[in-house]
Amino acid sequence: MSRHSESFIAYLQELQTRDRGAMAALRRSVARGPGDDPTVYSYVERFAGTESTADDPRRLALYLVAGLFARHPMQASRSFAAAFGDLAKQRGHTRIETRFVALLEADAESIATHLRHAVSLLEANEIGFDYVRLLDDLSRWFVRDKKAPLMRTVRQHWTRAFYCEALDATEVRTDGASFVSHLIELAAHDRAALAALRQSLAFDPGDFPKACPLIEPLVDPQWLSHDARRRARYLVAGVFALNPIISQEQSLAAALGAVARQRDSESIEDRFVALMGADAENIADHLRQAARLVAADGFAYNPAWLLSDLSIWLNSRAEPAWMDRLRRRWARDFYRAVQPSSDSQKLKTETEGA
Repeated sequence: MSRHSESFIAYLQELQTRDRGAMAALRRSVARGPGDDPTVYSYVERFAGTESTADDPRRLALYLVAGLFARHPMQASRSFAAAFGDLAKQRGHTRIETRFVALLEADAESIATHLRHAVSLLEANEIGFDYVRLLDDLSRWFVRDKKAPLMRTVRQHWTRAFYCEALDATEVRTDGASFVSHLIELAAHDRAALAALRQSLAFDPGDFPKACPLIEPLVDPQWLSHDARRRARYLVAGVFALNPIISQEQSLAAALGAVARQRDSESIEDRFVALMGADAENIADHLRQAARLVAADGFAYNPAWLLSDLSIWLNSRAEPAWMDRLRRRWARDFYRAVQPSSDSQKLKTETEGA
């Protein structure tokens, strides 16, 4: 949290105690776009700086936070998302969760509207939150590019904070078997959920808001937003949704090898070699391509095995020895599947006779 943000919130708290007229003006300003109400310029512009433009993300965040604080001046230590998650737990989280997902999907143009509604709900239930942290977060959210890295980071942090508060510990199932059973249940009964999971493949794992209600109940509350185990769940769910059938006996690498054998295509092997060279930063891109090939040819694989492997692969700090063993196993599975059984028998006979 920045000192500038702390100073601004302290200033608002001072206004609350000594200037009721200022607080009334700031409350009214929330009905307009951030920075669009001239009656509150004298309270906020001194913190915006002389070099900021009208649409500067920091300036917009200052105006919005000032209006929200004036409406609900209850400063607390936990984040806005955690406070909203607490509200979801208190009121039965389905409707509040829907609002939260819509908020996560908001861009710089619409975030103010969603936050106004959310803060009104927190005010009605007398739940406070940390305006300092909200100011810092919104300074990143107001960057106009919806896929800006800073905004994605904020969105993922908000997701984890919300669900860690909203979900009862007894609701969270983190083992691989429960995860696969959950995917099978979705495939059988919820086509809309599968569609959302397929859409999530266009985003970084965990960064597509509509997928969050489907996956977060299977994420350990102790895992942070960037935890490889959490990201693996989102990625595996997305690729499963492309072709929701399961084989208990075959890995994804073996399924891709079967595709290469069936198509008699060297390009599939080239893709596999590229996948083997991927690291934690780009494995998701290569895996999406591989999974689409497998889905197109109707082959199945074991998602529990894939989940276990990606929990290592997506970990940028994984031990090199673990990655070496993982890659060797994938290579073995792929090339065994590529080689027809008759060739395997011929090779065995030739080896025995040598």
